[in-house]
Amino acid sequence: MEELERCIAMMDASLFFSDKDLRHKASIDADRQFHALISSASGNPILETFHSDLMSMHLKGKMWMRMESMADNPAAHGRWIKDHKKIFAAIKGGDGDAAEAAMVEHLDNVINTLCG
Repeated sequence: MEELERCIAMMDASLFFSDKDLRHKASIDADRQFHALISSASGNPILETFHSDLMSMHLKGKMWMRMESMADNPAAHGRWIKDHKKIFAAIKGGDGDAAEAAMVEHLDNVINTLCG
């Protein structure tokens, strides 16, 4: 839980970094760590492999380039940070159904932002 909280704190803090490159890198790194921690904590080897493979493809593809170009958009960051906070709150509260719903909402928000 502490590591997830640190990721969210870094996402929040990154919005205020004056250096654009640092702001971008910190936000992206915190996002990656957040999702990797959840994947790893699931104890589900299929999810862990899926996440690892997805990130490997994601870092090389067009989607990654589009996400990179959008990463400095404060509105998009704010929305995704709120999503992450909602996911974290559900996990911390032990509410699996709410965590799943929050993750689905987050994925929808990301897809809608990238494809919308």
